[in-house]
Amino acid sequence: MCTLAAAAEGAQPWRGSVAKPFGEAASSKLKRGRHQLELTAPPLTATSANCAPQVSGCFDLLHNGHVEFFKEASTHGDLYVRCGKAANIKKLKNHDTMYSDEERVYMIGAIGCVHDAGVSAGWGMFDYLEDAKLIKPDIYFVNEDASQLDERMDKFASIGLSPKIVVAERKPSEGLAGRSSTDMKGRLKEMVLEQEAPKQLERLTAAVGKLSSATKRACVEELGLASDKPAAKKAKLSDKAMTEMLASALQKGQ
Repeated sequence: MCTLAAAAEGAQPWRGSVAKPFGEAASSKLKRGRHQLELTAPPLTATSANCAPQVSGCFDLLHNGHVEFFKEASTHGDLYVRCGKAANIKKLKNHDTMYSDEERVYMIGAIGCVHDAGVSAGWGMFDYLEDAKLIKPDIYFVNEDASQLDERMDKFASIGLSPKIVVAERKPSEGLAGRSSTDMKGRLKEMVLEQEAPKQLERLTAAVGKLSSATKRACVEELGLASDKPAAKKAKLSDKAMTEMLASALQKGQ
């Protein structure tokens, strides 16, 4: 294992540093539970090529922010990336991954700065601990919105490890737009709905078209779809117009 120069002198295992200090936050302290994570130290310098930083996460919708995160982590040594298995993510978050375990490992492993990529061997919130037993990381690298850092360090201690925690600023690669997996999922949903909308309206129109004119008129009245029209115009609504009104209302969930 390597010697971590800047942190060794009196530093506690949970005391980490942002890889690149930013703005006023570079001279502040970020509180996490009962400990403080210092944001003041410069990047740690490994004195041995055997230094092993480890990162963990879902890394499902891979984006430039993930790549930047990996690049920063790799400046501390040979980077080991462990992504949570799909079955564990399903159990914890109650949703399927977009990509299979094999695809995520393939994409992450193809990034030049990654020394080793794999699926976490463990289960639960701390699935990466099983891998840590073999990797024996000097550094556990996380971004600034990581949670439960106290508990994570306690878990490391429980298996006889005390890696230094390094907190990185969440940011995109230079010149590229900021991304987040949550935002990307939302946008993907919007895109699917936009593409499906015309087909859905067509199906609804066909279904409503099978109703009798009297039934359509009663539904239009009940839903108040022609409330802005004078009584005379309401009475003269064509079958086609009522079909379109009702299909549109169904699509909007009225």
